[in-house]
Amino acid sequence: MFTQELISLIGCALIASSLLSLWRSVSIKIVTGIGFISALLLLLWFLSRWHYYLQAMGTNLFLSFPVATFYESVIFLVILTLVVSGCIPRKFSSLKLTGAINMLCGAVLLSLNFFQNVSSPSLFLPSLRSYWLVAHVFLTFISYALFFIAALLSTFSLFSPFPSQNEDFVKTIVTDGLIIFTIGGLIFGAIWAENSWGRFWSWDPKETWAFITWICYSLLLHLVWAKKITPKKFFMGNIACFALVIFTYIGVNWFFGGLHSYGGISGD
Repeated sequence: MFTQELISLIGCALIASSLLSLWRSVSIKIVTGIGFISALLLLLWFLSRWHYYLQAMGTNLFLSFPVATFYESVIFLVILTLVVSGCIPRKFSSLKLTGAINMLCGAVLLSLNFFQNVSSPSLFLPSLRSYWLVAHVFLTFISYALFFIAALLSTFSLFSPFPSQNEDFVKTIVTDGLIIFTIGGLIFGAIWAENSWGRFWSWDPKETWAFITWICYSLLLHLVWAKKITPKKFFMGNIACFALVIFTYIGVNWFFGGLHSYGGISGD
């Protein structure tokens, strides 16, 4: 119960900070600061869960990384998203963007409890007890955070009188995200799969949709860097690609299951 109350309280604080951003007199430092404090509190919760697994499993730090459940993985993703958003250069950061990031992160945290996702610890399945878990999840979630921020900037740019203003920065974010996703999501994921299941690739639903996501982002970047599409079409394509990221992360487990169906979310 304490976990659910804490996560809900942090979610409310993030949403409240986004409402503060509606007032132009409010400094962006205040909204960013609330996001930073929220990330810090979430990190403390994450470390306490890590300590629990470390003691319960009697193993080392790398084999007890607390992303065994969907609940834990979402919280870790929110932490990384808040941290990455705090690294956006001032030239491209704005009160509106920071408020939107806090709003969505807060809504995600509240939805964890609203939809009654399991918040209690769950000891790792054998396939999760791997040194590749940390590298795979950490890098994949950083790429997800970058894709999310790029999609949000793309949405704002579509309604801007100067849509091409953020094009280069969004291209850079997506390119960095795709490189990290390629290394952490696909390459490290394949190595982990070989260690756990004896094969690098099995066309499991999660693997298949991750590959589809990679192809779509690669095609989008090829078209925009080759100047074959307009900034507006690039932004629209970027939003569509991020929809694939969401489906790969959540929808695949819900509709298809498979080897990656662990994590506390299932359509059954």
